[in-house]
Amino acid sequence: MIVVLLEGQTDKGFIETLFTRLNIDGKVRVLGGNNPNKARRYINSFLAKSNNKIVILKDLHRHSQRMLQKIISLIERPPQVTVVIVKHAIESWFLADPAAIRTIFGHSKDINEPEKIPNPDEELDKIAQQCGKRYIKGLEIGRKFAQVCDIRLLKQKCESFKKFLEVVGI
Repeated sequence: MIVVLLEGQTDKGFIETLFTRLNIDGKVRVLGGNNPNKARRYINSFLAKSNNKIVILKDLHRHSQRMLQKIISLIERPPQVTVVIVKHAIESWFLADPAAIRTIFGHSKDINEPEKIPNPDEELDKIAQQCGKRYIKGLEIGRKFAQVCDIRLLKQKCESFKKFLEVVGI
């Protein structure tokens, strides 16, 4: 089984739905911050039960790469644990697919390098506002994007998504 430890509800909705779509046996747990002790407890708990593969999905949003590496270094990681750093947030993955954005919000924007946008959630909100809507983080919006996204396009435009899929065996 693959266990993904991640930051928030949007991430959870996206990864759970993606796993269902790809037929991956997995569990998703929200860490909700940068607490190495909480991450360590989850890791120990899941590794004690069986030989799970654990992926920690961390985003750079509001953190420098160096700061994030320092936090990650505080987490003792056995070989079954891999950290994937999302640049800058999971919304970067959403921005990679203009057709998915159009399906959800009714308007789109083609972005070639979504991982270079420092605040992808704000960019999604600007796009949504052009149709009188708002981008609001949460479980449901993550699920919607996972249901309609073009996985090949996300892999092509987002190096962190490509790495995540490789780690989970896709």
